[in-house]
Amino acid sequence: MTDREWRASPGPILFSSLYDGETYDARAALPGWAQAGFDDAAWTQVDEIPVEASVEPSAIQPARRTLALRPRGISRTSSSLRLDFGQNLVGRLRFEAEGRSGDAIVVRHAEVLELGELCVRPLRTAKATDSFVLHGGQRETCEPQFTFHGFRYAELSGAIDAVDVATLEAVVVHSDLERTGWFECSSPELEQLHENIVWSMRGNFVTLPTDCPQRDERLGWTGDIQVFAPTACFLYDAGGLLASWLADLAAEQAADGAVPNIVPDPQITGVLPDNEPSSAWGDAAVIVPWVLYERLGDVGILERQYESMRRWVDWIESRLSSDGTLERGWQYGDWLDPAAPPSKPWLGMTEPAVVATAYAGFAVNAKTNNPWAMKFVDFVASPAFQAAFAKASGSLPAYPSSTFKVDPGLTLFVKYQRQGKTYPFPDQLWPNPKVQQAHLTGIQDVFSGKGSVQQMLDAMDRAYHAGT
Repeated sequence: MTDREWRASPGPILFSSLYDGETYDARAALPGWAQAGFDDAAWTQVDEIPVEASVEPSAIQPARRTLALRPRGISRTSSSLRLDFGQNLVGRLRFEAEGRSGDAIVVRHAEVLELGELCVRPLRTAKATDSFVLHGGQRETCEPQFTFHGFRYAELSGAIDAVDVATLEAVVVHSDLERTGWFECSSPELEQLHENIVWSMRGNFVTLPTDCPQRDERLGWTGDIQVFAPTACFLYDAGGLLASWLADLAAEQAADGAVPNIVPDPQITGVLPDNEPSSAWGDAAVIVPWVLYERLGDVGILERQYESMRRWVDWIESRLSSDGTLERGWQYGDWLDPAAPPSKPWLGMTEPAVVATAYAGFAVNAKTNNPWAMKFVDFVASPAFQAAFAKASGSLPAYPSSTFKVDPGLTLFVKYQRQGKTYPFPDQLWPNPKVQQAHLTGIQDVFSGKGSVQQMLDAMDRAYHAGT
């Protein structure tokens, strides 16, 4: 916290934005300003602005430079240098330069090329551009301080002859979490997929879990982390960071228990239904604490989040239809189903109400000993659910591949019950004994969207370990 005793002065950082980049003018640098004894007589007194806030100790590891990568390829034209690092990464460019005072070097970033040029279309409005104005007469290190970019390619323009090409490197930046999990197998393709996942986590854990590191978004979407939390806790010691984020979630939670789809909530308007709470997204309030307890044995996280968890479950219960289904309000549904139109990713082939109702049961798992939870899981296997969602064939409303999207055990149970058959199934998938009779074998076409992938993968993992 600061007060009126602080003093301020313009400095070399003229502009800084996570989305748009940073502009640094070395001619305005103030050597020694952070050292004891610096003469700040020319600086001005700050204005004091009242703020209602509390100061709490940080439970998360800071974001740091953790790795430096040299470019795998450099191409040069008369007006630019293009670098290919051979790897999508999150961070910024660093290099040394020596030129005249006022020489400017501009760096742009992109993840892919399009027609031989940087493809910035996926960045939307984010400029992802850093500019450096040289002091002149000396060797200078150029690296932005308060921004980062998601990129594989970087392009330098302007005074490129001043750049020492041998010093060009990409500095990887992310929360400095301790690595705890690794994976090796006989398949190079599968190992590369695992490596891609590790890089994706690095890029999306820069002090909070985000959806992407490059475009004008980089937000704490709750649906993303509720799916990824188990993987995050395997790969890194992510407990502190996720516990801190859950505290933010509880602080953002509405009085009626509703959880915003983004935490921290940027109060975005004009996008979809203005951030109206959705199942599978708000369910992060219950799922993420439970994952931390399962993976880390942290009973304290359940104690701290219990009130938030309970309020979310109460909110869900208040929105159930009389037949027990969850069909009210906006639902993202099986978001990013590959079969959905690119411009309308919420239009997956599985009805949103199916995803929402399934997640309602997932969130209030019968292990909570909540009477309503027991009522719900009983309902999942009941004729009412089948009447609401199942076709005569036993599949959920969609073409056959989505039959297995929302929950393999649930869907196959409906199918086999219609055929008068019963099959053994691991009891971890659904606590209701009726649903335990479904069998997991025969799953095909496991393409799915964000809303269903966790349940599908979790079911397959548990079935594997149960020996089925």
